[in-house]
Amino acid sequence: MICDEPTVLGGIRVKNRLVMPPMATESCPDGRVGTKILSHYGRISESGFYGLVIVEHAYVSPRGRATPFQLSASSDRDTEGLSKIADTVHGNGVPAVLQISHGGSRCKSSVTGHPPLGPSDTSERYRRWGCDRPEAMTEKDISDTVGDFAEAARRASDAGFDGVEVHCAHGYLLNSFYSPLGNLRDDDYGGDTVNRIRITVETVDAVKRAVKGFPVFLRFGAEDHLPGGNGAEESMAACRELEKAGTDVFDVSGGMCGYSHPLGETPGYFAASSKIVKNNVSAPVILTGGIRTSSDACRFMENGDADAIGVGRPAFHRNEWSSRFYGNLLR
Repeated sequence: MICDEPTVLGGIRVKNRLVMPPMATESCPDGRVGTKILSHYGRISESGFYGLVIVEHAYVSPRGRATPFQLSASSDRDTEGLSKIADTVHGNGVPAVLQISHGGSRCKSSVTGHPPLGPSDTSERYRRWGCDRPEAMTEKDISDTVGDFAEAARRASDAGFDGVEVHCAHGYLLNSFYSPLGNLRDDDYGGDTVNRIRITVETVDAVKRAVKGFPVFLRFGAEDHLPGGNGAEESMAACRELEKAGTDVFDVSGGMCGYSHPLGETPGYFAASSKIVKNNVSAPVILTGGIRTSSDACRFMENGDADAIGVGRPAFHRNEWSSRFYGNLLR
């Protein structure tokens, strides 16, 4: 089966095409690594199920912290703990990529001590989604945040990770710049698709320059699936710009302020978006979303929708994937 075939994702050799997508454990008080998160990734990698593990999102700056127990990559003090995660996954023969993020307008002042930052003061929309009113970022804020991503990537490299995944999905900061629902700016970071994706392009470029040869994945919220939001045409233009900036792998998702999609629990509900991306870039594409069987996974790859499949929660529930996941652990 194609699921079990080895491949290369962004220069990283993987033994099969099943990827553990980033799913937050919310187990890091003060952002620090402890036994709970190490046990989780030990079990995940020991299963033998995955060819690649993408470790949950780590915030790149204190003001970008989305939740109280989120993992941190915002300080050099975090490198030692991050290296324990990388060593744990590598100890089971699996490569590891660290997702790095800034929560942007999804942050809460009760967590960060500051009003959230966003592309615009879109207070009405974010209040409706349960978020605090954001402050519109200045160009200095943008430049500083791009630098924060680059520094977090350097720490991931120093910790021994095989690459990083930049988070531009689910209403987090970079995604809110890309979406016309969150971005009402009239400067170089707002307006058309190329301008709205500019901060993400600059982030990818900065990471590539900060750590030469380090693979950069992108969690890409290709389409908003909301009226007035990004659709197929925008995702085509955006992914081409992002590949030119140096994106090595696209990990396709969608939806603002949550991974919303229009197809309910239909397996591979982001397949239409991932196919658009795959048809417009030469980089590998990962498809995640409700894929519960190897036959579905193989079908999406054979149809040209993706090069690898993200399997998260379905691996832990009763179905074909869970039998394979837990069966490997019990051998």
